[in-house]
Amino acid sequence: MLQEQHAAALVLFAAAGLTDLVDGYLARRWNLKTVVGSVIDPMADKTLMTILTITLAMKGLLPGLCPPLALLHFPVESIFSTLCGDTRRLNNHR
Repeated sequence: MLQEQHAAALVLFAAAGLTDLVDGYLARRWNLKTVVGSVIDPMADKTLMTILTITLAMKGLLPGLCPPLALLHFPVESIFSTLCGDTRRLNNHR
């Protein structure tokens, strides 16, 4: 996106979303859930969305207060679920 290669960025973003969807489906379908996967998958999702938000903000494509509010959401949610423990994800693996 920063180098004006919008088609390539769209293809990469769609591929990341599609592989995440297939991975989640297969894990649920064959009951292949792990604690590591339940931690890494949300981290990867947050990282992808953070990079997308930063990139769109750098290009000036997000209006008004959207960039700071969006960027604050990710660390606050991560800290909260780390400190309080996201028992919904971990309880499924005991």
